[in-house]
Amino acid sequence: INMIIVEVMIYLFNKNRLMQLLLIVISLCTIVMTCSSTMRMLMYIDMYAMTFLRLTVLWTLAGIAWVMAFLTVKLAADRFPAAKVILGGAAIWYLVFVFCRPGQFVARYDMNMGGDFADEDYLEQLSLDSVPEVITEQEAADYGKYSRELDSLHVRYDTDGFDDDIIDADPDYGKIGHEGEGNHEYAVRYRKLCAVRPVHYEYIKAMKEKLAKTDSTWRTWNLSRSRAAKLLDTD
Repeated sequence: INMIIVEVMIYLFNKNRLMQLLLIVISLCTIVMTCSSTMRMLMYIDMYAMTFLRLTVLWTLAGIAWVMAFLTVKLAADRFPAAKVILGGAAIWYLVFVFCRPGQFVARYDMNMGGDFADEDYLEQLSLDSVPEVITEQEAADYGKYSRELDSLHVRYDTDGFDDDIIDADPDYGKIGHEGEGNHEYAVRYRKLCAVRPVHYEYIKAMKEKLAKTDSTWRTWNLSRSRAAKLLDTD
């Protein structure tokens, strides 16, 4: 709102010293409030990790401070082409954000924080940019080996894995005298296999599904997708 007020006052009303001083004060106060909001957001991120939305907020706050700084210069130097600089800069600002691979930055930050910050469920929602930051070539290879062994187990016991979630949720399922006793041998072998399940199994599975839904033509090619496809090629 402050930014709009300053722009309207600059371009629609005749300048005088009182109005100019008032607009400079408004601009400087807005910059201070923007810096304050940025600091509070950084504190929030430090406590609750980085997300794509929080990164977008930081980028937007930086953009607002940048615009207000140029408007302040416009108030002090009337010949300064603030409108052209702001419009041109806004386009560059947007392109830099898009092409800097924000998903990769978010994943890198959260993985470096470790612990609860590396939320597997949230990482699965990120774009394919995040793949090189979350997994290594060895983890991708381990996923391929685990998946093949799991598929072999399903074929051997004539199951499509419908019991897997139940076994994961109920440690007594499949044991003698308990529910699912008929699947006792399968449950034993499945639990043994789960002991070597890759750490980021669900993440890799989600990224492979996301990659499979993407058209792989020269028109849709991009570097991030190519890097993810190379790393996730575990078949």
